[in-house]
Amino acid sequence: MRSTLLNLAIVLAGARLCSVAPALAAGSATVAKPSSQIVTHELTPAQLQADFQRLRFTLAHADAGLYRYTPKAEMDSRLDAVARRLNRPMTDLEFYRLLSPLIAAIRNSHTSIKPPADALKSIRAYDDTFPFVLRYREGKAYIEANLSADASIRPGMEVVGLNGRPMAEVTRTLMDGRSAEGFADEVKYGRLNQSFWEDLLLHVGPSASYSLEIRDPANGATSRHQVTGVPAQTVAVHVRETPPATGPPLSLTIDREGSVAVMRLRNFIEPDTDAFFRKAFHDIAASGVRNLIIDLRGNHGGIDWYNSDLLSYLSDQPFRFYLDRTLKPKSYDDLKYLTYTLDDFLFPDQIVALPATVREHPFEHWTLRQLVDLSLATDHAGGIQRPKIVDHFSGHVYVLIDNLSGSSSAEVPAMMQHLGLATIIGEEPDGSYQGETAGIIPTLTLPNSKLTVHVPLLLYQNDVMPGVRIGRGVEPTFTVSETLEDSIAGVDTVMTFTRTLIRARAEGKVPVAPAP
Repeated sequence: MRSTLLNLAIVLAGARLCSVAPALAAGSATVAKPSSQIVTHELTPAQLQADFQRLRFTLAHADAGLYRYTPKAEMDSRLDAVARRLNRPMTDLEFYRLLSPLIAAIRNSHTSIKPPADALKSIRAYDDTFPFVLRYREGKAYIEANLSADASIRPGMEVVGLNGRPMAEVTRTLMDGRSAEGFADEVKYGRLNQSFWEDLLLHVGPSASYSLEIRDPANGATSRHQVTGVPAQTVAVHVRETPPATGPPLSLTIDREGSVAVMRLRNFIEPDTDAFFRKAFHDIAASGVRNLIIDLRGNHGGIDWYNSDLLSYLSDQPFRFYLDRTLKPKSYDDLKYLTYTLDDFLFPDQIVALPATVREHPFEHWTLRQLVDLSLATDHAGGIQRPKIVDHFSGHVYVLIDNLSGSSSAEVPAMMQHLGLATIIGEEPDGSYQGETAGIIPTLTLPNSKLTVHVPLLLYQNDVMPGVRIGRGVEPTFTVSETLEDSIAGVDTVMTFTRTLIRARAEGKVPVAPAP
């Protein structure tokens, strides 16, 4: 999201590698030789209980959003239920499968758990992976790409059963293990579109082959198929992102003839983002275009200040982005099991400016409260924000979002909608309209299982209308999802709709959003 920390860039990048980036990781030269073994390590009940107690202590003392959406009584009941199950040996991957629904129940996308590194590495090199790329629409799974040897299974067909289980049941198992913000569980479908193959191995386990029940939407007929798996790399490289993850992370294209500028922001973590904004809005002003599309699809967020900086080019009135950012832990004792450094709290230029004695022993120099107050006071994101005078854009703004837009890229459209600055197009994002729990996000590494949990320390409150869309992301002005047909054909449904909308509005018309 909008963290005050440069370290959040690393956290977000790591989160992306766990979900979207398998396609990149699997295609790299460092991928392990394909294997039919998923590496796990067995743990004793005592080891499991020791790890769990560390997790429970840290969540209770440090996680600022632990009870934001889930009442304490319910969360305590869930924690107690997990503790009772740690009475037998189990592998680290089994432990992960037990803990991931617990973490997901916190309903905070920034409180996330990563599987054991050995297991994840072997999964991404597995040679019997589910041989299909799926596309979810209205809760149903459709074939987007068939990588199996059975050519009778065609793109567009629905998977209604997998390995003897209803597909809805399999889907629920995978979704229960995924963290998302608030109550918008539907956003998890966006992740499954990109990582179903990986999630199936993580949360269900390997299979020598895959039995499927397939329904043909053309005639309603169902058929049964038995297919063998394919190497994970084969599936990963066929997962398609919209828009494709190519080119620079920050880009601007200007179509003077159509009077449209498209600003693509893949994240809010690039260190030169403020310089990019200065040049981009200067170029837009020089071009004279009156329509600006800001594409935040697939953007996982980043640094707080860039959120306010972007809006300052669009708002003609002073505004405040964050009403409050509240620290949960009271002292460093509450963080005793977490790994953190001064980089988690301050930017590199701030650290360099400190006296050497302070840099060497920062946590002895400041209390936790003092350090966080310093961090928030110097990140430029708090307080009243002033509109830019030079190269201010006063034309029509269209913001594109999807289920993979999270953190800052969920906050920005929420604030734009609240301030009346933009038309929002796409799908509900993975971020709360009212604010999230993020900012400073140290890591808990459980010593026996080696599972890692990211624990956010700050509870954010956006300066929006209170009580609106509690636990939900911004509601798009036009809800537009990528259609199955466009997905198969490689057509960008959302961008096509947006350009059609711009042309229609110029003609005094308003088009209807396409059905999913």
